[in-house]
Amino acid sequence: MNLDSRTATVAATILSTCALLTVKITLPLFFQKVQRTNTILMANVYNCHQHSNDIWHQLAHENVRGKRSAYGMGASKLQAGQCCSCQMGGPGMPGPQGEDGRPGMIGRNGANGRDGKYIVIETPDEEKHCQKCGPAPPGSFRPWA
Repeated sequence: MNLDSRTATVAATILSTCALLTVKITLPLFFQKVQRTNTILMANVYNCHQHSNDIWHQLAHENVRGKRSAYGMGASKLQAGQCCSCQMGGPGMPGPQGEDGRPGMIGRNGANGRDGKYIVIETPDEEKHCQKCGPAPPGSFRPWA
């Protein structure tokens, strides 16, 4: 019995050592594979983002140029009585007048006006400076007011 127990202990030790070595080797390899995959995925996402931005910039540039561009890709003028392939006719009658919108923001101040001119007051004598007023009507005296 003693021999079987010793053999089992040795076998268990060898098996656990092999399991630990296997985990010690395969776990870093697995994480390295995951990291490579993640790096490749992030590079693809970045490229997709760049292509998407390029497409949006091209669309924005196309809209700035307008429908009738210099490259001839715009809509052509239709002659009277013809219909385009989208089955839409010409514009209809204008609709009713809409309601007034909200008031806008206050605008900038205007330009300054011209400089004024100084007026010289001619007073030939000193008496014209003082006005002669009649007597005032009597009022109530309130020292607390």
